[in-house]
Amino acid sequence: MNNGTTKKCLPGLGARVKELRQRQGLTLQVAATRGGTTPQTLVQLERHDLATTRTLNCVAKALGVSVDEVTGRKAGGQ
Repeated sequence: MNNGTTKKCLPGLGARVKELRQRQGLTLQVAATRGGTTPQTLVQLERHDLATTRTLNCVAKALGVSVDEVTGRKAGGQ
């Protein structure tokens, strides 16, 4: 059973997250604190497109967007 701790590779995820984070002027530390995760987790996500369900939720919370926007299922502003 997947309890949200299995890392999945989502191509393009890291670039989207980094772009959203930088557009808001957030450092890795600030984004991690806002989302309730660690800067190291965000680095891994941004560099390797790897994330757990929990991490996706943390990132979406930190950036004030939906998980669908983070994953690219929904373009921003729509």
